[in-house]
Amino acid sequence: MKRNQKLWYLGYPAAAILAAAAVWGGVPEAVRLALGVAAAALVGVCHTSLLHEKMLRTDPDYRVAVLDERNLALREKAGNIANAANLALMGIAAVVFLGLGYTVPALVVWGLITVNPLILIGISSLLEKRM
Repeated sequence: MKRNQKLWYLGYPAAAILAAAAVWGGVPEAVRLALGVAAAALVGVCHTSLLHEKMLRTDPDYRVAVLDERNLALREKAGNIANAANLALMGIAAVVFLGLGYTVPALVVWGLITVNPLILIGISSLLEKRM
């Protein structure tokens, strides 16, 4: 279960480049906001991944808690329930958008709802091949 952890360290300079482009890039406000959000998300993902890998290596209690079969089953079940709830909320949002006359956002949300099962099938088939 050895992973290449050094790849996550590239996220910090990439986030710094995105943040610098947002601050000094002379880009429109919408692009500036998007670059700021992307930089923050990149730092969060990279830092969390590095911390998780470090704790798996150094903290035996954390390793047992993360890799315990019962906890894995609970996380899987919680993820499935959260996915169903998220789809329901997206459906409600699409109906609200239609009710307010926002056709394009409603179509985008419906498209995401339609693509979600296809993504689920694709990921499931990939996981089946790995196991």
